[in-house]
Amino acid sequence: LTPILLADHDTFGLYHEALGPQVDIILYYARDLATTAGKEVSKIINSFKASVQESDPDWRKCFRDIILLGANLSAAEDQYHSRMAEVTWNLGPNMQFYRMLDYMASHHTADVMYYMEGDSIPLRPYWLDQIVNDMNARRPFSVLGGRYDGHNWDKYSPSSDILTPALRYHLNGNAVYNASHSLLVEATRLFKETPDWNSQKHSSFDVFISEMVFKEPGMSAGNMENPPYDYKRTAKISNHATTLTLPQDVRACEAVVHGAVYLRNWPAEDCKRVEGDITWYPKSEVEASEDTSMTLVVSDFADMSIHTFMNSLKEAGAFLRDEVTESSCPSGNALPFQRMVVLTQDEDTAEDYRNDTSLNITGMDIDFVARDWSLGSAWWDICSSVTEITTPWFMQVTSYFKVEENFKLPVDVDVDGKLVPAVPRLSYDSEFCTRECRSSVLNARYVLPTFNWHYEQQYSVYNTDTRSEYCSTQVGDTSINKDGEDPSPDGYFAYVQKKDEGESGGGVCQEKADPARCHSQLVKAACSRNESTDLIGQDVRSKCRVTCGTCPEESFDAPIDFTLREDAPTYAWWE
Repeated sequence: LTPILLADHDTFGLYHEALGPQVDIILYYARDLATTAGKEVSKIINSFKASVQESDPDWRKCFRDIILLGANLSAAEDQYHSRMAEVTWNLGPNMQFYRMLDYMASHHTADVMYYMEGDSIPLRPYWLDQIVNDMNARRPFSVLGGRYDGHNWDKYSPSSDILTPALRYHLNGNAVYNASHSLLVEATRLFKETPDWNSQKHSSFDVFISEMVFKEPGMSAGNMENPPYDYKRTAKISNHATTLTLPQDVRACEAVVHGAVYLRNWPAEDCKRVEGDITWYPKSEVEASEDTSMTLVVSDFADMSIHTFMNSLKEAGAFLRDEVTESSCPSGNALPFQRMVVLTQDEDTAEDYRNDTSLNITGMDIDFVARDWSLGSAWWDICSSVTEITTPWFMQVTSYFKVEENFKLPVDVDVDGKLVPAVPRLSYDSEFCTRECRSSVLNARYVLPTFNWHYEQQYSVYNTDTRSEYCSTQVGDTSINKDGEDPSPDGYFAYVQKKDEGESGGGVCQEKADPARCHSQLVKAACSRNESTDLIGQDVRSKCRVTCGTCPEESFDAPIDFTLREDAPTYAWWE
């Protein structure tokens, strides 16, 4: 159900002394209310209306009525998915929106609506008053809404052809619309009069309206708010669509946040990252404790890069401390690391580092140790016993890593209270997964044949106990690790995925899970039947590819267009 707030444009206000509340809420159902599911929705809403009319709660002082409306989409029309090459990928939301505009023009006295999508969260009391006051101050307008406020587009320059101006500067669909404005009247006309509209591919409605504006020769972001388009941005409605969002990413001026994926900061001991009242935030705060303590493991190569790394770490700590009052950070260490272990080339270098006071960091214990080269390459720093990780968690980087000034390390908590680090990854099938990226994924498939993700070393957070299991039962077991692969972030996360799925057949192959019958012991035994002559074995291996470990690997010889790498995603946590 999409909630929509309606009122007349000329008299839009929340309350009239003589007439009472002036705003209706329409709960907008995508399908037909006459269907069995629609009748159930109607029953729930009507029951709610009856109960609140009897008790007359506070919300009745703000809203005149609750109206249930169906868009009457068929199952074929009510589609929204990620296969963007298909006509139907955004068909459902598009038809529902345009039918609402048409409904307002032909059936409703109101001509202004706040199309408040269901993944919106009001931030504070009187949030709607703030939007209404801004709307009245900004009229005339066709659309009054927020642009994309997340950080996923930061790396794209204004001259990049990846984002067209219409997309970069479009107002998100979660916005206030004046259905009587000529821009929206024309958009509705095109929807109604275009033959076979729903069999053609269209931009999402919010982007399409922006495209209508940018068809004007010489149009720019600076003049799209001018007549005749009156296409205006407001700071009161923030659009964080599908962006990983932390409390400090939400500005104080915002009244409603739309589309964010909410996480929390990994806690720093005795140092809060955010001050003030954020009781609206949908994720509970993660309190610092022994269970959240973390070590930073740094792989160093005795080439002086450790000094640059340490300086960036100190600058980040100072920046984070300056964001809060001194009383909120008595320890002086605003970073989430309580301890650091630096593994370097040899004992002489480690001793030099111990005597170098410029490498000290306030509030953090630092150990400098010599790498155990007998194990192999520096990748073995993950598994080396000399690392002596005593905290439940650790993050590993190299001394070439630059700690960003506004350092962020997000974490979620699952329903069982278990910490779930948010770690950036890239699909093996992505056009941005380079030859090295694919090689790393393939090398980790000895742990889990269906593993399909690449995890960069930086920002990867490891559970210390799970790391120990991975190193001993996977890397160190030659019956499993037959080719002697080095430890790697991909290998570790393949093991995590293997544990989550269980030994008996979770996972997918080419986006398909095995049929349920594949998990029986009889079928599992058939996986190993003669490859060349046994038809039953061949059939089982083709249909139970996860269970049998026969998911095909793509060849390095397959053509890959690497020309797009300049626009490849970065490995910042929010990508």
